[in-house]
Amino acid sequence: MFDRKSRVMLILALLNEAYGDVRSIITCLEDFINSHPEMQEEIEEFRLRELLDEAIELERKILDVMENMKRVVYE
Repeated sequence: MFDRKSRVMLILALLNEAYGDVRSIITCLEDFINSHPEMQEEIEEFRLRELLDEAIELERKILDVMENMKRVVYE
């Protein structure tokens, strides 16, 4: 059985992977939105900017949780 510190470290590894995935999504959305000004109608219609904002918020939440968990690991 794992102790609390080990369990938290496992969860941190999972969140680190999730963070990387979200960061990749953010980069792709930003690149697409910025490089296709001719598609503004579709970008607005399909709410890509809103999706980008939500991805950025998820990234912040993941980082906040990871910071809290790091405190547990380094206690």
